[in-house]
Amino acid sequence: MSSAPTFERWRQDFANIVENLVGRRLDYTQLYPAVVVKQNSDGTLQLLADSPTVRGTGHNNVRIRHGLPGVSVEVSAGARVRLGFENGQPSQPYASLWDTDASFVTINLGLAANTEYVALANKVDAALLNIMNLLQGELQIPPLDPPLVPPKWVPLANDGGAALQVIAKEITLPSVAATKVKAE
Repeated sequence: MSSAPTFERWRQDFANIVENLVGRRLDYTQLYPAVVVKQNSDGTLQLLADSPTVRGTGHNNVRIRHGLPGVSVEVSAGARVRLGFENGQPSQPYASLWDTDASFVTINLGLAANTEYVALANKVDAALLNIMNLLQGELQIPPLDPPLVPPKWVPLANDGGAALQVIAKEITLPSVAATKVKAE
């Protein structure tokens, strides 16, 4: 057995000397924890990485990677995210993998105007209750018994559906569509 240092030992010693002189080499293929400082008007983020090695003066104009086409988010300062670099290029930072309380982030489901995706249960319930009350009062529909069973229609004698047409014109339903989802 030789007590002489091996090539691997020499290489490691040399790498340690270089690291001590110039600092640790940053691995741009890794993800780094960061905090959102601000969201810019174009939707990009200003981030401050946790690690001083990655932090520098912060990262500005960082694109958000959602993984879902047509989705955007509104982010509050203080939200936690992972900072990565496209293809290991320091000039191409991105934010993904939210690691924060859901109240920091609002998800916008569509970018197009008047896009409707989700019905809000409380609004649907209120609208249906209003419709049921109106129909029960105007068309003399008996109350539901048991609940959630469709009512039996009691047609008005010889009106040819005129009462229903008049009532239908008076019904104004609130929108139950949602284009944003926020956890509370």
